Amino acid sequence: NAVLLKYGSILQQEVAARSLLTWPIVTTPPTSAVSVVQLSISAQSGLKPEGFQLTVSFDNTFQVAVVSIVGNDQRGVLFGVGRLLRELQMNASVGYNLPMTRSVLVAANLSLVSAPAYPLRSQMISYRAASNSYDGWSVQMMEQYVRDLAVFGTNQIEVVSPDGSWSPHYHLPIDEMAVAISGIMADIDCNFSIWYPTATSAGATFKDGAFDPDLMNRVLSESASLFQRLPRLDTLFVPSGDPGDLEPVALFQYVEAQAVVLRKFHPNAQVWVSNQEFNASQLDEFYGYLHQAQPDWLTGIVYGPHTRGNISATRASLPSRYPLRHYPDLAHGLKSQFPNPDWHFALSFTEERESINQRPVEHWQIFQNTQPGTIGFGGYSDGCNDDLNKVIWSALAWDPTLRPEDITQQYSKYFVGLAYEQSLATGLLALEQNWRGPLTDGVFETLQLFQSLESSAPPHVLRNWRFQQALYRAYYDAYTGSRYLFETDLEADAIAALQRYPTTGTIAAIKAAADILNAGADPSPLHASWRQRVYQLAEALFQSINAELSVTFYQAISPERGANLDTIDVPLNSRPWLTAQFAVLLNASETDRVAGIDAILNWQQPGNGGFYDDLGNVALQPHLVSGMAYGDDPSFYYTALTSSWEFVTLGPSVPVMPVQWYNWAESFYDSPLEMRYDGLNTTVQYKLRAVYGGDVP
Repeated sequence: NAVLLKYGSILQQEVAARSLLTWPIVTTPPTSAVSVVQLSISAQSGLKPEGFQLTVSFDNTFQVAVVSIVGNDQRGVLFGVGRLLRELQMNASVGYNLPMTRSVLVAANLSLVSAPAYPLRSQMISYRAASNSYDGWSVQMMEQYVRDLAVFGTNQIEVVSPDGSWSPHYHLPIDEMAVAISGIMADIDCNFSIWYPTATSAGATFKDGAFDPDLMNRVLSESASLFQRLPRLDTLFVPSGDPGDLEPVALFQYVEAQAVVLRKFHPNAQVWVSNQEFNASQLDEFYGYLHQAQPDWLTGIVYGPHTRGNISATRASLPSRYPLRHYPDLAHGLKSQFPNPDWHFALSFTEERESINQRPVEHWQIFQNTQPGTIGFGGYSDGCNDDLNKVIWSALAWDPTLRPEDITQQYSKYFVGLAYEQSLATGLLALEQNWRGPLTDGVFETLQLFQSLESSAPPHVLRNWRFQQALYRAYYDAYTGSRYLFETDLEADAIAALQRYPTTGTIAAIKAAADILNAGADPSPLHASWRQRVYQLAEALFQSINAELSVTFYQAISPERGANLDTIDVPLNSRPWLTAQFAVLLNASETDRVAGIDAILNWQQPGNGGFYDDLGNVALQPHLVSGMAYGDDPSFYYTALTSSWEFVTLGPSVPVMPVQWYNWAESFYDSPLEMRYDGLNTTVQYKLRAVYGGDVP
């Protein structure tokens, strides 16, 4: 069986990479007493598809082990191999003038039967110019990543259709890479899916939501050309939005036409469509069409970002014949389907929307909240910045009872090394906590943990891109935290200098305040070694996985696509605004200067008995009604969300403002934003004053 031989080769190569031991592959039982791993297929009654039995027996007489992996079907063997790799304790120690030690250990009493809870466990590899890393990957790197994901239970890879973009990092055009990945999936007998929006490869889209037969013919011609070249294609997913602007009925016309072309070349392929970016009336039309027409060519519905109503409401609105697949955003922390809760402004403003994004506990909560009622998921991703999140989802879709700490330990052990099972997992969980709530000494304690790991790490660990990602985050978080505290203190000192204007004079007070603020204009001397290490790790990540952490240095498509090296030094206080105010006041009359200084000093003062809330600062919003717990409402449908502009969106059209106005609290759709004030004086009247903003300039 060529596929089982492929699985054996995967086991052989992954063991060798971690232990420097190469196991031979044979197709007949060995004649001598040696330890073996046996791969076979035998349908087992009551076991779900893709399940397996994994057992270890030990022969005391000959001191050999027999590890048996019996798949309920062919693919079950692959996931049995993946589980064995996660169970093995593999190690190779090499040092100068020291003997090499190599070992592969397995528990002698290991015996388990396992099958997936959800039949669909899909991850996206978006090889396109907008990617933060994938666009620089070779076919060999793609194959390795497919293996890595399969070890934790992934059974489908979804790619994006050609969009006409070109990246300086490409190894192949988009269509040729899609063909190559399809071949990789065929070789290991796993599913291949393509995300195909309503547009041509040149970017032409349907206008005003109307169906255009001429454009449709161009799209069908392009899709036919691609579909017939794919060795394997199991699923076509057409999003209604993000991108897409067809009205619901026109969308169904489009997808039905695509389905005809698809099944000409892949007769058994499934067809899925989402209801993203529809307004309330369009959603009613979408659901009404499904209930009335109930098209047979449609396999099911995808729930994704920008969908009005939560996933439970979507399931309840669908005809029962159509299964529901989740399309969770695993990549983004800002302007996201699942935003980072209580993300401090200093970190969100610098690290941006698509930063290295380890969120094991939060994605465990998201999974548990959103997956019931679905057949599984196909995650959204534009790079490997969300690598741990992918593993969390695939592992949980196989076994929802796993804890995030356990998966993170398995991740650390398998991908970085046995010695890092506990310590790196602790660090990854700490990185997630860095992003929760007010900036505290936690970011510095997390860095100390990683510096301890870094100082003792051997070369192969220092070259490991997953270890490099964690180091990058730890140094970046700590450097930003130190800058925020420093710049906040500078602003307080500058305000104190302004307050002395009655004795120093207005001009002297303004100049003194400006001098204080300008001390933070170049933040690089502050913890210069931390900043330098961030730059070094950015280079290392570019070399190891083509991580495009800078537009300037690594030709990322834009800073918001993970290129946060370009925003590492953006101001974290109101220095730009205050500097602009000072320039005006220095040229004003004395009367206007006094009035201007008083306005700067008092704009946050609500007066005696009043209250001031900075709703964009998680530490200064005591009267905000936060709403539900994160695990109960991870998309913030009914819960207040603290959010901010991305620094990169601040163009000439956005005025220079106090830093407090670049972040805010918001609510989605029809949910109100609520404030609660207790203990008010009932004998007086209060005035409510609000500053409104938004995430689009």
